Amino acid sequence: LVSSNGGEAPCEPDAPGSFGIRAVGQRLVVQSNEIAGQRLAEDCDAVDGGGLLVAGTDSLIQYNYTHDNDGPGIVLADADPTRNAVVRYNLLRRDGRRAPRAGLLSIAAQESLHIYNNTLLAEGAAALWLGAPETASARGVWIRNNLFARATRGPLVLIESPEEVSDLHIENNFYAAGG
Repeated sequence: LVSSNGGEAPCEPDAPGSFGIRAVGQRLVVQSNEIAGQRLAEDCDAVDGGGLLVAGTDSLIQYNYTHDNDGPGIVLADADPTRNAVVRYNLLRRDGRRAPRAGLLSIAAQESLHIYNNTLLAEGAAALWLGAPETASARGVWIRNNLFARATRGPLVLIESPEEVSDLHIENNFYAAGG
């Protein structure tokens, strides 16, 4: 259980930012965690201050609850790159409070990624952000059977640089927005 992490992590140009859990490697299993209250220092990257960052291959991220973090609830990073990952049965709520473009679930340059049966309840940020840096691309991404909801107006799913994303499947999700 990782809960109620407080304080502000220092942000230095080449230092990693603040996340409740940062997992890097192969055959990772990250499950059954609660991550809340991560804060973002004033001059840090808007993707820091989040709940869970995963970078690696053959990973399983499931049964996690992230809420009330300044940054995204879950970030699938492009560092290694992340590939052959499954993200399922997670609840992300009110994350991305100070990083509205980052989304509750942020995906950067992935390969063979399956996201299903998650519940993403957004307030200020998009529920899902999918992007690819200029030097990379995302391919083989399946997003299905998720609940994307937000209480205010704005995007539920935000795909930046769609020309850098191939073999993307968005199927059978439920979307609800207020405002």
